[in-house]
Amino acid sequence: MTQALFGHGCFQAYLLRMHRVADGSCVYCGHLVDDDAAHTIFTCPQWDNEREVMRPYINGRLPTPENVIDLLCGPVGMENTGVNIQTAFHRARSRFCNMVERILSNKEKDERDRQA
Repeated sequence: MTQALFGHGCFQAYLLRMHRVADGSCVYCGHLVDDDAAHTIFTCPQWDNEREVMRPYINGRLPTPENVIDLLCGPVGMENTGVNIQTAFHRARSRFCNMVERILSNKEKDERDRQA
């Protein structure tokens, strides 16, 4: 999760800054601007299935950069909510963290395979 929040790790944009790859475009979809954490987690079509798993936990929506704070920290005023809302938040946060970890684990494995 730290890699995603800080943009370090197996993102082509980061690897380009570290002089480990020739360009920062996405190896999955060819996104030409930058393969950064936001692209990987929220928009790259390679990970659409992983994002779809989140729909039931965030009112039928997909995760976006705008709702990450609520997913990780809870909505404002959550301490004054009932147990059901707090339980739902903890479940959504756990699913979001698992989603990010699965995406990055797969991406790291693919990166190791490319380097080999």
